Amino acid sequence: MFQASRNWLVGLMVLALAAGAWAGAGKTGAAGKAKATPAVGEPDPDADGSYDLTLDKLAPAVKDTFLKQAGGRPLKGISTEVRDGKLTYDCDVFIEGMKYEIIADENGKLLSKPIVGAPGEETAAPVGKAKAKGRKAKGETAKGEFQKEFKVAKADLADRGNNKYFVLQPGYRLTFKSGIDTLIVTVLDETKIVDGVNTRIVEERETENGKLCEISRNYFAIDKKTSDVYYFGEAVDIYDTETGKVISHEGAWESGVDGAKFGLFVPGKPKIGDKYYQEIAPKVAMDRVELVSLSETAKVPAGSFEECLKMAESSDLETATGVKLFASEVGLIKDDEFELVKKELPLPEAVDKAFKAAFPQGEIEKLAIEEENGVMVYDFEFKNGAVEQETDIAGDGTVLEVTLVVEAKDVPEKAMKAMEQQAGAGAEFTRIEKVDISYETKDGKVVKLAKPVRHYYGEFRNGDRRGEAMVTEDGEPVEG
Repeated sequence: MFQASRNWLVGLMVLALAAGAWAGAGKTGAAGKAKATPAVGEPDPDADGSYDLTLDKLAPAVKDTFLKQAGGRPLKGISTEVRDGKLTYDCDVFIEGMKYEIIADENGKLLSKPIVGAPGEETAAPVGKAKAKGRKAKGETAKGEFQKEFKVAKADLADRGNNKYFVLQPGYRLTFKSGIDTLIVTVLDETKIVDGVNTRIVEERETENGKLCEISRNYFAIDKKTSDVYYFGEAVDIYDTETGKVISHEGAWESGVDGAKFGLFVPGKPKIGDKYYQEIAPKVAMDRVELVSLSETAKVPAGSFEECLKMAESSDLETATGVKLFASEVGLIKDDEFELVKKELPLPEAVDKAFKAAFPQGEIEKLAIEEENGVMVYDFEFKNGAVEQETDIAGDGTVLEVTLVVEAKDVPEKAMKAMEQQAGAGAEFTRIEKVDISYETKDGKVVKLAKPVRHYYGEFRNGDRRGEAMVTEDGEPVEG
C-alpha cells in the first residue's frame, strides 16, 4: 500500500516538472528511489522495468549542481527520489575509493552536504556501504532502544547449525533476482576466527546491470543452546562495473577491531517488537532491525510462503528504510527488491547415495538439515510414485527412519483407538503417518536400535482445536 501510494505521488510530481525533464512514475528501490519513465520516443526500459537517468535528461540547474559537486569526476546512478513529499535528484561519485551522494531539488538547490568548493560547510561524509550496495536499506531513528549488548558464552558458539529462519550449513545457497541483477548467498566450507570465535563464512555475490558490483564475505556463528545467530563482521570488495576492478572495501569491519562488536542477526526465538543491532561498527556499519511480524505471507519466484518473519531495517548512519522477509526452514526470501528464485543444498555423497539406493524412484519435494544430538541429519520429504514419504538420513548415510503417509484403515486397531482417545470425541484426522525407526542419535553418534520400532502419528482437528497424536503399534503413547 505504501509503495503504491509513493509511486502515484511520484507520477504527479514528475508530470509537474519543467519541459525537458522526464515524466512518469516507476519502480521504487530499497532506498525509496523512483526511477522515472522516459518521454515518448525514448528507449525501452531495462529488463527490470527501470530507467537510468543521464545528464542530458536533467534540468540545466540540476546538471550544473551535480557537475560542480563532482569536480570533474564521473557520476554514477543518477535517479529521482521523493524526500519529504518533494521530488529530488541524486547521484553518486567516488573519491579515493569512497562513495559520496549528491542530492539536489528540481531547481538545482543542493540538499546534501557539499563535497567540493563549499565555503562554510562541512564536507560530506561518505555514504554507508548499504547505500553503495543499493539493497541493504537503512532507516530513521526508531522509537525505543535497540539492544547493543548481547550476553553470550563464546564457548557455546558454533560455526554451523540452524535456527528456524537461518541455515548455516556448508553448501547451502540462495539465489535472488531483481530484473537482470542477481544476488547469490552461499554458505562456504570455510571458517575464520573473529574476536576469539570460529565463525562460518557466508559469501554474498551481487551484480548490477548484469555486471559484478560486490563480493562480501560475512562471518556468522550460532549459539548451540539458544539457536541465536550472531554477526561478527565482513570483508568487502566493491567493483567498478565498467572496469571490473575493485575500487573500495567500504563497509568492512570485524568484531573486536577498532571498537566494533558483534551483533545479533536472527534470534532463535524471535518475538514481535524485538529491536537490536545486527552490526556495531562505529562510523562504518550500524545496521539495526525491528521484528514487526511473524505471520507474513509472501509469493516469490521460488514459491509461496506463510508465517514469514518480517524485519524492518534501519541504521544510525543512513536515513532510508528497508524490509527483509525470512521463511521457516529456508531463510531469507526477500531483500527489498531482490526475491528468492532458487534454494540449493548440495548433499554429502554418502547421503545422496543412501537416498537413491533406498528410494530409486523418489522425487524430492523438500529437504531440511538439522543437528540432532550432535549428528547432522537430512530430512527428506518426497514422492515415491504417487505415495508421499519422508526419511531422515544421517550425514554418514545411515537411514535413521522412514515415514509413509497412510489411511486410517491401515492403522492397527489398538493404535487407532489410542490416537482417537488422545484427539477426543468428534475429532477428524487430517493426516496419518507410519514411522519405522531403526537407528537413533546419541552423543554425536548413530546408534542401531536392538529392535526396529514402529510409531503412528496423526494430525487432527477437533472443532477449533488442532493437535497431534503419536502412539506405538500397541497403542502406547509416545512423547515428542
